[in-house]
Amino acid sequence: MDYDALLIQESISQSKYSLGVLKDCENVARVLFAPKHIQNSVVLPNAFEQIIHDGLSVLRLGDNFEESLSYTIHQIENDKRKYEGYVCADVLSIRNVLSSGFRLFYLLDTATKPKRAHADIYAIRPHEKLDIEKKGLIQLISYEIAECFTELTLAN
Repeated sequence: MDYDALLIQESISQSKYSLGVLKDCENVARVLFAPKHIQNSVVLPNAFEQIIHDGLSVLRLGDNFEESLSYTIHQIENDKRKYEGYVCADVLSIRNVLSSGFRLFYLLDTATKPKRAHADIYAIRPHEKLDIEKKGLIQLISYEIAECFTELTLAN
């Protein structure tokens, strides 16, 4: 899909369980688990590496957040991982990340029945409009998405 088509997807509901398209004024949370995402209360770059290959799974703060978070924690614990908390970013900050005047990320409301607050952040793949080598683009994407997530909430 080309650049403009990807951005148009943000304005289209992606799920029948959706809370609606993501608005600029919303916040999203990346759920963290040990030892891969966080150690000694420090969020590791690995917490965001999924964005390079797939969408970065997040939860929307607001309606249905607690229920979706509980379901996610249950999934994490079933996989023998330990829930450690979450780190938040605001949607507008993510949308405002640019390279050569073009956005690097787009966000889709990818709600499921048990996780109505679910969304995904996708990296816009290299295309003719971005004059960056693939390796450099991967490093840029990883760094830029990690910089958007600033507010850490640790599990009790």
